[in-house]
Formats: sequence, structure tokens, C-alpha cells
Amino acid sequence: MSLVSYIVTELTTKIINLPVLQYSPITGLNGAMATLAFGALNNTFRFHPKTDDGLPVIADIWGETPLSERHALTIMDALTGAYNTGPGYDPQWFWKSNRLLFSEDPVALDTVAQQLVNDQRKSPLRPLNRETQYLRRAASNGVGVNNADDIDHQRVEIS
Repeated sequence: MSLVSYIVTELTTKIINLPVLQYSPITGLNGAMATLAFGALNNTFRFHPKTDDGLPVIADIWGETPLSERHALTIMDALTGAYNTGPGYDPQWFWKSNRLLFSEDPVALDTVAQQLVNDQRKSPLRPLNRETQYLRRAASNGVGVNNADDIDHQRVEIS
């Protein structure tokens, strides 16, 4: 059994999530959904056995805890992204993305972030599609949108 953090359940009414754009060997993408799901619960090690579809429990955590109702905004630091390696630093797997991603929808944000990472993952690395099946599951559970055609993705450039 895992318990949701007292901070999430009692001390907050809104949560602003601040992940970084990075690959994770456990979650595929350590983005908006995974960082907050695993940061808000205790005893998360029991969730780490990965299936062929990644970690569907990430979507379930968002659907069965106060995360969805309290999550207000995710601001992802995508200035420099990691498309392989982890949890350590190996400069060969990083690139300058020069982006900040903002969204009220953690599923949509992770869908956009996944595409950014996949754009960097050239052969022999394969795309992060199977590991991030939890994005489709979260969308089917009503947590957010993961169809790229349905995401209102605006790019604002500042000079």
C-alpha cells in the first residue's frame, strides 16, 4: 500500500509541477505525470516493475488520488533535454532544446515532451512509445489529452 503525501492531501489546494525534460529508464519520460505521481506517494518502489507497456500505474495514480484535482500547472524546464541515460549525467545524451513548456494538462505536456525526446532518439535508440503507454491510459481515464492532433500547442519565440 502507498499513501499520498500529507502535503498533497491536506496542505495544498493547487500544485504547480516543475519537472525537467529527461529520459528515464523506468518511466520512459520523466515528465509531468511521472515526477508528480512518484513525488506525491510513498513506497513507490513497488510500482517500478515495468511491463511491456511501461508503467500503467502512473495513469492510475493520477486518476485515484487528489493529483488531478489539485494540479493547476506544469512548467517543464526543457532548456536542455536528456534523450537517453539516467539517472546520472552523460553529456553525449543531452541537447539544447531551448524551450520551456507550460500546460494545465499534464498528459498533453508529456505528449509534446515525448515527441521532443523521440526527435533526438536516432538508431539504435528506439522511440519512447511503448514505455509511455500510460499517456494513452491517462487520456482514456479523462486525465488529459494525448492525441497530438487535439493538443493546442502554441510556440512563442522571444528574441
